[in-house]
Amino acid sequence: MYIIEQCVNMPLYKTKDCIQYMNDGNIYRKKENIIIENMLDIYVNKIKIKSINCTPKEMAMLVLGYLISTAYIKTADKIESLIIDEEGKRAYVTLKEDFVQIENDLHKYIQRETIKISCECAFNAINQFAKDELLYKFTHGTHSCLVIKEGKVEYVCEDISRRNALDKALGMLIYNKIDVSKCIIYISSRVQEDMVCKIVRCGIPILICKSVPTEAAISKAKENSICLLCKAKDKFYQIYS
Repeated sequence: MYIIEQCVNMPLYKTKDCIQYMNDGNIYRKKENIIIENMLDIYVNKIKIKSINCTPKEMAMLVLGYLISTAYIKTADKIESLIIDEEGKRAYVTLKEDFVQIENDLHKYIQRETIKISCECAFNAINQFAKDELLYKFTHGTHSCLVIKEGKVEYVCEDISRRNALDKALGMLIYNKIDVSKCIIYISSRVQEDMVCKIVRCGIPILICKSVPTEAAISKAKENSICLLCKAKDKFYQIYS
């Protein structure tokens, strides 16, 4: 597989004027950094399959992670090429074979090995998360997803969408052929059922989220042997599965 991103150094935010009204009656003119929203159309073997609103950064990894985490393809070796056009508006994916979406049976992906995480490791992940939200610090407009392996942050991915941030992180793991069985994903949002499904399909054993899970997310994590840690703060976290 070869990847070409023809769009280079696309702006991630723009500075806009605004007026701030205070509850004490004061009014201020300010400049704020506003996150840029980009529409990316994904084509597989010339067939348009999806349009995604995203932050125009790491878009090839977004596409790769999306295709595998949503069961369009099983592995990256099915891809011959992945090209992002010059404007960052279209992603062209060419497969080595005809495009037929794979059977979407999560039970084929279940993590069979017992995975353990210590309290120290969990809190280290939580503390590292606060340090690495770089684009968020400029705009307060993104979700973040961290990949942590053996206590070290491997990748930090940010996007206006929490699902996109997750897909970017998964794409990074897949493209760089990282042993996912030893990785932890930490995401800055609540977690829903479809996000757990993404984790299952990519083989990640542990998912930590900053906010709350849905009931369906907890059930799906239990069904598929995913360790789910939520409400992850600097002083506590809660395990649901």
